[in-house]
Amino acid sequence: MRKLFVGFAITIAAFSANAQTQSGLQIGTNLGRLFGKSGSIVENSKIKVGVVFGVVADVDLGGKFYFRPELNFIQKGGQNSTTNTIAAATYTNQIDYKLSYIQLMPNFVFDINAGANKFFIGLGPELALGFEGNAKRENTTVTPGFVIVNSSNRKVKFDGKRNTTDDKLHLNAFDIGGNTIIGFKMANGAFISLSSTIGFLNLSPQDDYTLKSRSLNLKIGYMLGGAKSKNKK
Repeated sequence: MRKLFVGFAITIAAFSANAQTQSGLQIGTNLGRLFGKSGSIVENSKIKVGVVFGVVADVDLGGKFYFRPELNFIQKGGQNSTTNTIAAATYTNQIDYKLSYIQLMPNFVFDINAGANKFFIGLGPELALGFEGNAKRENTTVTPGFVIVNSSNRKVKFDGKRNTTDDKLHLNAFDIGGNTIIGFKMANGAFISLSSTIGFLNLSPQDDYTLKSRSLNLKIGYMLGGAKSKNKK
């Protein structure tokens, strides 16, 4: 999977270098969620705020169509919990995931002129490779007159191993998803974009547990140069 990821990135870079293109930098905020399910038990899912930044290009494909690849560092994650009540006691198990990925998004977009500026809308796949993370677990027991809280912090290892006995949380490193994007680009090269991504693969290597990622991120950026595309009427 890592070889596929690297090969795809090299192919995109070569294509961009030999076409009429602009390249730029971007930075923003990511709102991540992880949807966990074990059998019939569905975890409650809350948003985890992270950062995203990277490089982006606009490759002119002719007409109003562009190839817009992005290569980003992105923090994904979420806050998942389950609650059970037995007799007079309530048990809450909460895990706060903070996961770091290298993300490749080769989008295809369509431009809509707005004077010298333009709106753009598009879609494409997402390829994400996890390399670092941690998961903070908090178990809370509430009984009449008592609240007991136990917490632990586990490092995430993206090796896809299952049924391990160490103190790490093991996840699958590679994720594939679908991405949609809308944005606005000014004539001076500044832009803003909003992307929504849905992960298709199970991040958990365990057979009895499913964990899938979703993201919504807002980015601002600036195209630094390159061959400027012609203004289309």
